[in-house]
Amino acid sequence: MTKIITRAFHLVNIFIVVGSALFVYLYWIEGSPPVQYSNLPFPVEQRVYNGGEAIGFQITACRKKNIPFTVTAAIVDGFTIDFDSFELSGMDIGCHTTITRSFIVPMFLPSGEYKLAGVNVFHVNFLRDRVVRWETQAFQVENRE
Repeated sequence: MTKIITRAFHLVNIFIVVGSALFVYLYWIEGSPPVQYSNLPFPVEQRVYNGGEAIGFQITACRKKNIPFTVTAAIVDGFTIDFDSFELSGMDIGCHTTITRSFIVPMFLPSGEYKLAGVNVFHVNFLRDRVVRWETQAFQVENRE
């Protein structure tokens, strides 16, 4: 009977050690940020935008993993105008430069200087999401009224 209890005790200890190691791996090591941006703040294509135009900006990123992520962004100038969040299924692994035009200047935005600021939430594993913050260079908005 004591052999069974001793064996059960050892199995429980092994389970705790292996489970703890797996948790540490998934939470801290596997959960490292899957992308690194090298050109922050992102340069914009134009210095001046009008309502209804897409804001183009250049992203230089090195991706370590091809995993889905959620993009949330806002136009910022003392107040914030949020855009709808959207999901991306992932990107190519490696270092790449691309121009994105995913955000449109709202027609009602008054003239002034603004920038885009956002966060990308990477769904690294079932234990961990990683947040990577970004912003663009400042740009002007001219209201056509």
